[in-house]
Amino acid sequence: MKNLLLLLFCIFSLALKAQEKDSLNVQKNKLNTDLPLFTVFDEQPIFPGCEKVDKANRLECFNEKMIEHIQKNLRYPAKAARENKQGRVVVKFNVTAEGTIEIISISSKHIEFIAEAKRILKKLPKMTPGKTKSENVDVTFSFPINFRLQ
Repeated sequence: MKNLLLLLFCIFSLALKAQEKDSLNVQKNKLNTDLPLFTVFDEQPIFPGCEKVDKANRLECFNEKMIEHIQKNLRYPAKAARENKQGRVVVKFNVTAEGTIEIISISSKHIEFIAEAKRILKKLPKMTPGKTKSENVDVTFSFPINFRLQ
């Protein structure tokens, strides 16, 4: 099978810097309407293993742990490899107020890559939720995963 080179661009994008106080974040409306709710949060979610990292470096630690998770769990779809398909998946998910992962959307023109991205997200561990004024809140993450054959 061909070697896989997983390129991750702009790994996570929050509304500017998640660790800065009063950053804005869009969260999925709990009433199931298409209107987003804007949540102000003071502390971003913490990926397991980043608990002892100082606040200024938690986003970097979060990104590193996500990259490790993706690289460890990613299996290039066999059908896509046979057909020499390459592409990009854009994933949006919430780390909920309970610390669980809630997938918001996954988009790509290749269904095989969507299925693989969904499988990887479902394997994410429970996290320490984001907080505002000591209350747990949902925090939305968005990032692309590029599937490339080498």
